[in-house]
Parts: sequence; structure tokens; C-alpha cells
Amino acid sequence: MFVEIGFIATILVGLINGVRLVVDKNVQQATYAKYKTTCRLIAFACVGLAIGNVAHILRNGLVYAPIEVCSIISLMISSTQSVLITASLIMLYTSKNFVVKKHIIHLIPLILLTVAYFIAIQFQENQKSTNISEFMDAVHYNVPSAIRFAYFVFYILQLIVLTIGFFRERSHYIEHAIPAIATASKVVRLEWVKIAFLTALLEGVLAISIMIFPSYTTEVIFRIVTFLFYLVFPIYYINYSKTYSRIKEMLDNSTLDTKKDDEEEDGMDQILTRLVLQNNELFKKCEEYVVNGKCYLNPDLRVDSLVTELGTNRTYLANAIKQNTGQTIGEFVLFYRLKHAQEMLRDEQYKKTKIEEIAILSGFKSLRTFYRNFKNTFGLTPEEYRKQ
Repeated sequence: MFVEIGFIATILVGLINGVRLVVDKNVQQATYAKYKTTCRLIAFACVGLAIGNVAHILRNGLVYAPIEVCSIISLMISSTQSVLITASLIMLYTSKNFVVKKHIIHLIPLILLTVAYFIAIQFQENQKSTNISEFMDAVHYNVPSAIRFAYFVFYILQLIVLTIGFFRERSHYIEHAIPAIATASKVVRLEWVKIAFLTALLEGVLAISIMIFPSYTTEVIFRIVTFLFYLVFPIYYINYSKTYSRIKEMLDNSTLDTKKDDEEEDGMDQILTRLVLQNNELFKKCEEYVVNGKCYLNPDLRVDSLVTELGTNRTYLANAIKQNTGQTIGEFVLFYRLKHAQEMLRDEQYKKTKIEEIAILSGFKSLRTFYRNFKNTFGLTPEEYRKQ
């Protein structure tokens, strides 16, 4: 019963989200060309999944038929789609290595094996097997079994290559994303992409395992995973355009002069690279004003006045400082105040200067605040530090 319900639910979800990925306003208004292309490919995958399930129902009705021709082909479609989904997820991290034709070419062997299986099953009945020994024996004399085995081997190799590629691109992306947009790290980490990849991987592995060793329990798990994946994944993929637009708008509205690439070719990786360069430029400007100009010695220095002086806003400045120092704006200013106080306490010229006066001259309004931060940073009170 669960498998039968799974057929209908998957068909509905596939068709609805397939249409959404094409007509949704967020996709239509997206300026990133490769993203719009992958949305169409995923829509094709959703509709293809629905068609595979419809074909099974038309041939067998709502009946569990594990080794029937339409069942196997439906599973082949599902496993092929996991390769396509992985490619579309990699595109969210980088546009450099994403070429639509290249990923379609990767699917050709799997598609050809699916067609070959459909032809072979017309001439020779599929050999059912309950264990690995029986299946490997059948491979030697049963053509459909041999094709299933070839499909299995090629598909596993595809998954290994794509898994390595996915986590390599993810690692490279995260390395740039987190420091580039510190105040929005939860958004730009794209954690859902990793979850989507692992789910697509699980769906593919389940599909390929059912093709070799059919099991009702495995089939139920597969149907549940497939339904949930195609129910949730397209929604997240459609909403990606909002994240992309948010980051791009943050960059394009900047008052800093950074190189702007062709809008149609800006992938998230290029957007982040531009943000890193922008942050570096803003940080140099901030360092020049705060450190060289010693404005940190002003006890009345406020973040708002600092932002106004640098001609930026709080978010941009926070990102720039976080990327270059790992500190917040307040920690950055505090660091130089404490450093100045440390130098005064070591200088013989200020040997008789009161601690309270040193605190004021270092930019602190409150003696208590000065003591607390000095002790936390250096492990000693100002008096103890001076004595040493």
C-alpha cells in the first residue's frame, strides 16, 4: 500500500514542482543565466520522474512489480536524475566548472544503457535473483541482467566522481564565503545544498540497489525519500535566487570601486571573489583612518561616526573587519586601545602617570572597563603589568 501511495504522491509532486521551476516569478526574474538553465533541467527531471511512475501504473496498475520493465526503467530515471541534481547543486557553488553540455554528456552512457535495457527486455525475460551469487551468474547468460550490472558499475563510478567534485567545490566556496560575508554567514553557507546532495545521493543508491536486489522494504524507503526530496528540494532551489540577489545587491550598492563582471556570467563564486576584494579595499581604508589616524584614542568614537567617515555602512564595515582580522568592529577598536595602553605602561616616560589617566589617554571612558578588558587580554592588571 505504501509503495502504491508513493507512486501517486511522486507523480503529483513531480508535475507541480516541474511547472513551478519554469514559471515561478523568482526564476523568471533571475539575472543569472546558468541558474535559470539548471532550473529547467531540474524541471525536466521532475517531469521525467512523474512520467516514469505514470508508465509503471499504466502497465501494472497500482501493484508492486520489482523487476518489471517499467519499474526498472523508472528506477534508472531516478538514479540518472541524482547525477543531474548533483551537477545542479555544484553550480550553486561555482560557475567556473559548470558547463551544461559537459554534464549532459555524462548522462549519455546511463541513458543509452536504459534504452539498451528496454530493447533487450523485448527479446529476453529478465532473470530474477535473490542474492549476489545468483545475480552474477545471471549476468553471464542473461542480457537484461548484464545491462543492469553495467549500469550499476558505471553509475557507482559516476557517483564517486561527482561526490569528490561536490565536496571539493563546497570546501572552496565555504573558504571564501564565511570571511566574505561574516554578518550573513548562515545564509551564504548554503547548508541546505549539502543536505540536498546527500539526499539525492541516498535516492540514487536506493534506486540502484533495488535494480539489483529488489526488496519491498527498500522500495518503501526509496519512495518516501524520493517524495520528500522532490517536495522540498525545488522550493529551496527556487529561493536560491533570493540569496543570490541579496548578495549581488550588497555588492553592487557598495560605494567602493570594484571590477564588475558581465552580469550574465556572475556565479556565486565570482560574487564572493568580488566581495573579498571589496572587503580588502574597505579594510585598508578603515585601517588608515583608525590605526594610522589614531582615532581609536577618542573616547567618544562611535561605530556610526566611523561608518559615516568611511562612506560605507555598518554591515559592509563589519564584514571587511571580520574577513581581515576575525574581529567585530568593537573588538577591532578595543584591540588598538589596549595595545596603546600596553605601550604606555612599558614606556619609562609614563612611569609615574596614573593608571586612570593612561586609560583615558588610550580611549577608555570607564576605568572599570579598562581594567576588565586589560585583565582579560593580558592576564594581568595594569599595575601588575607595569611592575613586570
